[in-house]
Amino acid sequence: MSPMKRVPLAVLFLIAVALLAAGAAPAMGAGCKLTCVVDVNDPDYGASGEASLTKLKFLYELWGGYRYYEGDLRVTCHGLTPGATYDVSSGGQFTVDASGNGTNKDPIVVCKGPRGWYMVQVFVSRVDDFYPVVLRGSFYPSGH
Repeated sequence: MSPMKRVPLAVLFLIAVALLAAGAAPAMGAGCKLTCVVDVNDPDYGASGEASLTKLKFLYELWGGYRYYEGDLRVTCHGLTPGATYDVSSGGQFTVDASGNGTNKDPIVVCKGPRGWYMVQVFVSRVDDFYPVVLRGSFYPSGH
């Protein structure tokens, strides 16, 4: 085989290896769909949402193998009461737009122990109604 044909084959091989390695990398974060938990007579009945954890970065490790990470918890909701304000269990709040959509992003700390990740629980509650939970979900982070 001529040297000119080997170069394109070598480049193709390197690209294939890079793509396979990128696909095998662990996910950094995770997420879940949020489930509507209000009564059918509630104005938020039928709302939906998603929560995702991204940008995990290592903070510190304690004895016993407990590793702590910080990441961004992003919560996106649909079908909520326009103009209402909602709390997110991570500590943030958002006000719903005229279309019934709202988004919040807060930093949170998650823990990975010797037996795996601790569960992240997400609750979205209406502020003006004694904090009833409207949406909830949970997931285990992944990666690292």
